[in-house]
Amino acid sequence: LDLDHFRFVERTFSQRHGERLIIEVARRLRRSVRRTDTLARVGPDSFALLICDLANERAALPVLDKALAAVHEHYSDGSLTLKLSATVGVDMPGNGARAQGVVVKRAMEALARAKETARGGFRFYDDALDGKMRSRLSLEGELRRALVEDQFVLHYQPRVQLDNGAIHSVEA
Repeated sequence: LDLDHFRFVERTFSQRHGERLIIEVARRLRRSVRRTDTLARVGPDSFALLICDLANERAALPVLDKALAAVHEHYSDGSLTLKLSATVGVDMPGNGARAQGVVVKRAMEALARAKETARGGFRFYDDALDGKMRSRLSLEGELRRALVEDQFVLHYQPRVQLDNGAIHSVEA
């Protein structure tokens, strides 16, 4: 779970306000999960939730809704009032046991995708997302290699004014 626009709060107000905000969000999240679940702060504005004993994605929905609702409550510390939101990436290990590192990595990939498309909500990891991530990483690697090996060629094409045939600019 990542707080949306947290760095804006710290830059606009103060780091002290940011820390108070994180403490309050942690309290809210702790109240929204069961005692058997695990909550940990894993970054400046990120939390990991380990929710146990969920049979499937459908069973996770009320838990996710409850956690997001806890974060979305207005926050006020006397000098500052904010409407908070968070984005969540989720991985469900399913029937087959997966290494913890893989589950966390996949949840982070789902979080990154959710931040691109659905801030303030959540996204489950799926195999199509894995394929897209692998494809993107492969393309980035190929582009870096092509740049290092000087494989790019620049071509210019004139842009012509249709009414008089004059070249008014070029595009590359």
